[in-house]
Amino acid sequence: MPEEPEDVSGALRKSLALLDVAPAEVTIPLLSSVFLAPLCEFLHPDFVVFLLGKTGSLKSTLAALFLSHFGDFDRTSLPGSWESTDNALERRLSTLKDTLCVVDDYAPRADASAQRKQEQRAQRVIRSMGNLSGRSRLRADLSERPEYKPRGLMLSTGEDLPPGQSILARILTIEVERDRLDMEGITQAQQNAYRLPHAMAGYIEWLVPQLDELAQTLAEQWRQHRVRFSQNSAHLRIPEILAYLALGIDLFTSFAQDQGILSESEIQDLALRTHKVLLGFGQAHGARVQEEDPAEVFLSTLSAMLAQGAVDLAYRASSDELDNLIGWKDSDYAYLIPDAARHAVARYLREGGGHFPHSPRALGKALDGRGALVKGKGTRSTNQVKVQGKKRRVLQIPIHLLEPEADDES
Repeated sequence: MPEEPEDVSGALRKSLALLDVAPAEVTIPLLSSVFLAPLCEFLHPDFVVFLLGKTGSLKSTLAALFLSHFGDFDRTSLPGSWESTDNALERRLSTLKDTLCVVDDYAPRADASAQRKQEQRAQRVIRSMGNLSGRSRLRADLSERPEYKPRGLMLSTGEDLPPGQSILARILTIEVERDRLDMEGITQAQQNAYRLPHAMAGYIEWLVPQLDELAQTLAEQWRQHRVRFSQNSAHLRIPEILAYLALGIDLFTSFAQDQGILSESEIQDLALRTHKVLLGFGQAHGARVQEEDPAEVFLSTLSAMLAQGAVDLAYRASSDELDNLIGWKDSDYAYLIPDAARHAVARYLREGGGHFPHSPRALGKALDGRGALVKGKGTRSTNQVKVQGKKRRVLQIPIHLLEPEADDES
């Protein structure tokens, strides 16, 4: 970072030009993250921005380009990698205070054990970002090790997303497609990247005299943004993430106006574009989180397994003994053997490279929350029914959720 920034307004125009190197749904959240990061100590953003794209989509190149506001970076010199250890990543995220920390290349691993370790690492690191907390650990002599709390804003790149509904709720996913990028614009931006630290240095100089006031006013701005986005989202974290990103653009435009490079009408236009883009993220984010809901995964997987003949439901009134029995059914309900059904789903997903880590209690709670359970008395997820002359505890689920054709026939 230059000690004496030069031609700040000219450098800031190079920052502004980055909005045109890719679609707005890519560049707006990236530019927002850049100008939000220096205020992490005051604003406490608790999410991860994730550039998702296949090999060759230039996601690491884009990450390096925006990271160049904080120094000399390219795709080969990013500060973090998903191949690093948990401890190394936690320390890096703590050391890089009030800046962006790019963690590169979350990609599928050929070895199942390596894949599980990477998933566990991602869950631990992303959860620490979401909670803004570190891990408490002890040395061999029982004295406490230093605790490394995240102090900046994390930007990840990857070909795939880490699994888990609670993890995805902490991630803003930006999908990158190479054929939608402006290659000439990226080349020009790379040639001008050495100017970006001057824009950031000027921005920090602009912030410093206002910090006490901004700590109050920005918190209120964030709350106002959150209220607006809450009207279009059911998940609590989504409007909070979107509010942070709207605030990042607010900060950028305020600084740009002060530098005389954006007019009032241009600021309003960018604000409208930002709001439209973020609303789209809210809808996509909500759908992605819902897809990882334990109930949704359980029901959709069982439905596929039944269609493939991988598991069987016997008729409730019959005495059939089937090889892959996971429960019974009649014209209205499926009566699932809880452990048999849950283990079958976990095994099926594991064989396909996925996993289903949810406990019986978590699964029951998710199914109940979805309105997919007929429960008995008390708080238990299971219901006691008579099947083949015997009383059994089962997960009683409307049959059409597992066999859609049953609903059509009725």
